[in-house]
Amino acid sequence: MNTPETDQAATVAFMMRADTHGGRPVEHIETHISHIFLAGDYAWKMKKAVSLDFVDFSTLAQRKAACEAELVVNARTARAMYLDVVAVNERDGQLWLGPPTAPVEYLVRMHRFEQADLLDRMAAEHRLDLQTVREFADAVAGLHLTAEVVRPQSGRDAFAMTLDDLITNLDHAVPDGLRAAFGRWRAKVLPVAGALATRLAARARRGAVRHGHGDLHLNNACRFRGEVVLFDAIEFEPRFSHVDVLYDAAFALMDLRHRGEDEPAIVFLSRYLVATRDYADMPALRLFLSVRAAVRALVGVLSPAGQTAAAEYLALAEDLLAAPRPPQVIAIGGRSGTGKSTLAQALAPRIAHAPDVVILRTDEIRKRMLVCRPDETLGADAYRPDITAAVYRRLADDAGRALGAGASVIVDATMLKPEQRAIAQSIARDGGAAFHGFWLVGAEETLAERIAGRGTDASDADQQVMRRQPKIGEVEGWQTLRSDRDSSATLEAALAVLGLPA
Repeated sequence: MNTPETDQAATVAFMMRADTHGGRPVEHIETHISHIFLAGDYAWKMKKAVSLDFVDFSTLAQRKAACEAELVVNARTARAMYLDVVAVNERDGQLWLGPPTAPVEYLVRMHRFEQADLLDRMAAEHRLDLQTVREFADAVAGLHLTAEVVRPQSGRDAFAMTLDDLITNLDHAVPDGLRAAFGRWRAKVLPVAGALATRLAARARRGAVRHGHGDLHLNNACRFRGEVVLFDAIEFEPRFSHVDVLYDAAFALMDLRHRGEDEPAIVFLSRYLVATRDYADMPALRLFLSVRAAVRALVGVLSPAGQTAAAEYLALAEDLLAAPRPPQVIAIGGRSGTGKSTLAQALAPRIAHAPDVVILRTDEIRKRMLVCRPDETLGADAYRPDITAAVYRRLADDAGRALGAGASVIVDATMLKPEQRAIAQSIARDGGAAFHGFWLVGAEETLAERIAGRGTDASDADQQVMRRQPKIGEVEGWQTLRSDRDSSATLEAALAVLGLPA
């Protein structure tokens, strides 16, 4: 039987009434731990009066504290979206919203956004453009770079406990039809996790475990007032949000992989890593991706309609543990406007899936090195020879770490000087990897048109910069490709050189 503190039926009915919201119609969304009411310009989120293994909202005081904590934790990434905590008050059977004078419930009040602006919805409808993906990666990296470091406590490793709990729960829950798939994944993940235990402990000691988001899938990110915003961070259970930053980011990356968004997945990872420089621990990221997929498989088996999804996630979890192919280095150079980034992004998924291939773009490296936003326009002083030399040194360092961690590397840079091209080749030589260089050329007017038509981009090169750049027709040991045709033709030509199917 419900107690007054757990009987929320009257509050739900009140929040569903149009007159509660000035006559505006109400949309109700229910999750396993929340009621969400959408009306007019606002969204109201109410905690369910539940007590579960991972959360206890059974008392009014606990729900109030959780609402206040949700406001604080989401202010880090969505300050303009989250407004305040509002009480539902009651006297003589009458309910009203306002400051807590006679509170029977508390709600988080937020600005409402269009459901079509959810990244999850964009991906489902094939509207998830690469600029949105870049901004998503920037938002995640921004959170992780500024988040509070959580120092490891004495006792057992938190990730090991998470993995053990997951395996135990899956073992109890998987139906007979998925038991073989679960068994294969378990047989692979345990030795991988064991081999990486020392590495994960070292990451924790150097500050990689931070107060992250905790639930960083595409349904918890949206376009809001012209920006990509992360919302609905977990406030109620530290073991979900006090995690390795790569494990936090792995949820978003795994979500993209599961949806078959291969190019966006690589763009997301590449953009995230250029900010965090966490290239050396790609083996840990592969483990984290696999575990995130297995978590989603558990959610699927616990849902009456989720068996098909659970099978897909288990297959992905197993696939993510496969050893990557021998890594290689592909360098794409040429004047501004030749389509280097377009080719790099299109070529990358043909080389490997994320996280087994990354793109390193000097335009983005320069901005991050100078502690600027990737889309911020820099002055001429940022392009002094000494700064450019430092950019290429950082490129070599980061590419070398990625290569050493088993990922193929695509270098996206003008590389107009012989010593810059030599750096790209030295990355492969020092890492014992195969090297392929592509030199893009095109008619000057075509390059000028492309530069003029650019939207938001990390490159600061305008038409005048391009026209001052040297016209290099061929580079010894590199394959020259004309790129003033359709971009698909350039891609086909590159694939033919690499011996890959078009």
